[in-house]
Amino acid sequence: EKDLSNIPEIDLLIIGQNPHHFLDINFATEEIYYQHLQWIRDFSLEFPNYKIYFKHHETFLGKNLRTDPTFIREQNILKGTSIITHVKSRSKNGSYAYMDRSKVICGFGSTMILEGLGHGKPGFFLDPKNKNSSHFKNKKEYRDVRINTYEDFKKKMINSINNKESKIDKPEQYCMKSENVT
Repeated sequence: EKDLSNIPEIDLLIIGQNPHHFLDINFATEEIYYQHLQWIRDFSLEFPNYKIYFKHHETFLGKNLRTDPTFIREQNILKGTSIITHVKSRSKNGSYAYMDRSKVICGFGSTMILEGLGHGKPGFFLDPKNKNSSHFKNKKEYRDVRINTYEDFKKKMINSINNKESKIDKPEQYCMKSENVT
């Protein structure tokens, strides 16, 4: 049963990482993670009329967000933008309700992007400089859904939001539709 009544229409949904401890892998991964947030910030400032949401996984709820260094740094990067951050879901469907209500989804490495692609939802992994080896090493099948530069990100977001780039070729290569699995 879909529970979408408390979720607004969203132009661009950013899916947060679960868990965010993956940033401890190495400094290069941490650097490009924060760079992808800077792309989102810059896009929001350039296109303030787009409705952009950053939906974190609810595992953040067990933390004191006022003292969590990752959350604080993210919010400092996004400060002054129109981006709305949600940790606690406003739907019993969790982050999936936000995905259903969005025109396009992006993130650094969330498997929800693959799930969305499997349902035909435009989605992309933001992978500055093509360096996200922690999630994509040897994953050639993801090449078409990885964005490596801000300019490419901007172009694909505008096209996806305006329904000019919405057809997903072979969605089943990413993930089966949920009604087909248990």
